[in-house]
Amino acid sequence: MTLVDRARELRPLLLEREADADGLFEEAGFDRMLVPERYGGLELDMPTFLRVVVELARGAPAGAARLARAAGPALLVATLFAEEAQAEIFGSGAPRCAAVAAPAGAARRLEVGWELSGTFAGIPGAADATHLLGQALAFEQGADEPPTPIVFVASRAQWAARPGEGGLRLDGAVIPAHLVLEDLSLLDVDVPERTPGYRLHGSPRYAGRAMACLQAQLTAVVVGAAMAAVDEYERLVRSEQVPLPPLGPRRLDPDYQRWLGAAIGRVTAAELLLDEVAGQYAEACAGIETGEPFSREADLRLTMMGREAARLARSAVDEIVRTAGARQQREPIERIAHDLLTGWSHPAIPADEDVARRLAGERLGLPATGWGR
Repeated sequence: MTLVDRARELRPLLLEREADADGLFEEAGFDRMLVPERYGGLELDMPTFLRVVVELARGAPAGAARLARAAGPALLVATLFAEEAQAEIFGSGAPRCAAVAAPAGAARRLEVGWELSGTFAGIPGAADATHLLGQALAFEQGADEPPTPIVFVASRAQWAARPGEGGLRLDGAVIPAHLVLEDLSLLDVDVPERTPGYRLHGSPRYAGRAMACLQAQLTAVVVGAAMAAVDEYERLVRSEQVPLPPLGPRRLDPDYQRWLGAAIGRVTAAELLLDEVAGQYAEACAGIETGEPFSREADLRLTMMGREAARLARSAVDEIVRTAGARQQREPIERIAHDLLTGWSHPAIPADEDVARRLAGERLGLPATGWGR
């Protein structure tokens, strides 16, 4: 049985025991999906990982969102950091790694690494995280140049949680040098040559860029949640009566037939678009073996495709909520919509105009500027 089959078989249990989703996921090994094999992980490729997240989100959207946010950053850690860092991060098992792409806080170079202070707010999964994959601004002593971004991994012992805010506070935390990547932004990870992860693990799946990867993980949750909403809407159409005259079964009503059909079409289109993103991401990673490394344009294009898939799925759920009927009938759908909104409102999704502008700039041959370029 494949991991995707296991996720599908788990769906009925998730529908009954959504509150137990985290434990069920860990028991099934889903938290180790992107951890490299050498550290006891499953080392899945991107298409398989995203399909598993979709199937799990169809049964437990909120639980799948927590899983994707905790397990997804393992791919970036295994891609960007050298062996010493990976052995430390993965050595104790599968990390629950919160991630934030926006630079926050200030870093100062020390002889043993970097001293880092700052508040990293609005981080999904922060409360249960074992590690933080984040960014900060590095200020060199005596330098007149503007600060440069760094990427770092901090362990739970180095931060203080901010309950109710979804954020973490680092106050003079000392981050060892091997857990810091200098002059690097997760919004524009350049991979012109073999990445540390590719050299260490020998797999092109550890040769990708970050932005499309992070977006695809969010989109997988949105698509799976939308599929769950369609499932529940179909149940209503099959079982409930039309609320206004002429009365009768909803399944015989032309309006409900049309609304259900439109929702099925939109969500299926979003699912297929996400599958295409996953396949193209894997192909772009494989280019490292033929001398065509993952390009900035591909990263931006796949990010935009992922956002369009999420927008399409979200529009289907909006229509489902609008037409579902009495509040007590649509309560499960509203719960799904709330879980979906959590993913949709993530800062990585609303910045469409910036990503679109940068994608057009790449296509037109314009110079890239800024950390996100």
